[in-house]
Amino acid sequence: ALPISVPAVNWQQARVLEMQEEYAAAFDTSLVNTIEEMRAAYNEERKMWNTGGPVMAETVDFDVPYEGDKVPVRLLRPVKAEKLPVIFFMHGGGFVEGDNDTHGLVQRKLAAYSGCVVIGIDYFLVPEVRYPVAIEECVAVCKYVNTINLHLHIEKTIWFPLMY
Repeated sequence: ALPISVPAVNWQQARVLEMQEEYAAAFDTSLVNTIEEMRAAYNEERKMWNTGGPVMAETVDFDVPYEGDKVPVRLLRPVKAEKLPVIFFMHGGGFVEGDNDTHGLVQRKLAAYSGCVVIGIDYFLVPEVRYPVAIEECVAVCKYVNTINLHLHIEKTIWFPLMY
């Protein structure tokens, strides 16, 4: 059998491993007693993934009406332009944790690298709401943005939903 060669860890991978060790307590579920504590730990761990990155030409937080409530939304425009395609971004966290802040860097990078407006949807989380409310909120945001696209200066015919 041929010996398996494992490449050395580069400096970026080494830094990620160091940072994960710094935030290891955020992953220790034995320290968590409530969903609020779990979310706080997740938010703390995500801080390491949200520093630096591209600066947007425009960032706008607004609310989209949904069944007597409001869904928080964040629009990220990478460049000033009359019309840009749009990507609808539904953050990770298994519908239990996460928000536009915990996924801010990935949203900004997506906007900068794609040249698209990114609409981050800060849907309500389980257990405060039941499935499929979060999905329905995301659909409602897509429909709402589609009806006001001229005011947001986005291209109506080009949009992509993305869940990360």
